[in-house]
Amino acid sequence: MTEETACMTGAPAAALAELPPHLCDGVLARDARVFRPHVVATPDGPLQAYAAGRVGAPVVVLANPLGISCLFMARLAQRLAEDFHVLTWEHRGLPDARHPVPASLQAHVHDMAALLASVGTGAPRCHALVAYCSGAHLAALALAQGSVQAARLCLVSPSFDLGPDAPKTAYQRAVMPLWPRVVRDGPRMAALVRILLGQSGRAPADALDAELEALNHLPFASDERLMRYAHLLAQTCAQDAPQLLARIDVPSLVLHSELDDIVHPQTAATCAALLAHGTLTVQPGEGHFAIYRSAAMREQVARFLGARHPPHERTTAP
Repeated sequence: MTEETACMTGAPAAALAELPPHLCDGVLARDARVFRPHVVATPDGPLQAYAAGRVGAPVVVLANPLGISCLFMARLAQRLAEDFHVLTWEHRGLPDARHPVPASLQAHVHDMAALLASVGTGAPRCHALVAYCSGAHLAALALAQGSVQAARLCLVSPSFDLGPDAPKTAYQRAVMPLWPRVVRDGPRMAALVRILLGQSGRAPADALDAELEALNHLPFASDERLMRYAHLLAQTCAQDAPQLLARIDVPSLVLHSELDDIVHPQTAATCAALLAHGTLTVQPGEGHFAIYRSAAMREQVARFLGARHPPHERTTAP
C-alpha cells in the first residue's frame, strides 16, 4: 500500500486528542501539519505511517523513541522536508494502542522495513536512518541484521545499556532496570512506578516546556499505558548493543547533548567508537530533549545528511 492510499485515523491525531486543549490548538497542532498520514499494509496488520517532504527525493527514516508519538520528531521532519522524503511511523502497542505490544523488537524492525518497501523501488533501502533515544535500538538491529539498508546513520542520544561496568546516569542506573520489573510484577508495580516517577499529569508552570512535558507524559497517563511502555522498553534491556553496533559499516554520526541527564556522555562516546565509521558530536548547552527544543541540534542532523537548503523553520521554534 502506497502513500497515496486512503488514510485511517492517525496516532498523531490520537495523541493530540489526549493532550490539554490549549496545547492541541497551538504549537503541537502546527508541528503536526508537516506530516501526511498514510497506511502501510504489513503481515501484522495496517501500520499507521507518516511522510513529509517530496515523494521521489532521497528517503530519510525517523525512528522515534519507543512508546513516544512521532509528534516528538515533527520539528526535525520539518527541517528535513525541503531536501528529503521523510518517513516515520507510530509504534504498535504504544502510542498506537489499537495493537497489542509486539513480543519483540524484531516486529518493529519489520514495520520499518515494510514502511520503506512501500515507497520507491519496493526495497527496504533509504538514504539515511535517524534514530533518537530508544529508537536507536531499532536502528541498530535493523542495520546490523540487514533488514534495512541505509547509506548513513545518525543516532541522537542513544539509550543503549553497554553493560554493568559502563558509566551511567542516575536514570540509567535506577529507572531502566524498573521496566523488566514492571513486566514481571504487573499492574501493581506499574502503579508504584508512576508514583515514584512523579507523573502527576500536571503541565509545568513554564509554558515554553508545556508541549514537551505533555508529550513525554502520555506513556504515564495510566497504569495500563505504563504497562505497555514497560513491555516496549524491557525488550531493549536484553539487547547486545556493542555486538550490533560493531556490525554497522556506514558513515555514522552520534549526537549527544552536553547537559543530557538521561544518557551518559560515555554511552554516546562508546557508541561512536564501536561503529566502524562513527563520529561523535556534542551539542553544547542542551539537554536530552534537544532534538525537540534545539534548532541547532536539528541543523547538525541536516548537515550530516547532506541537506542543501538552508533552515526554513517557523520563527517561534526554540
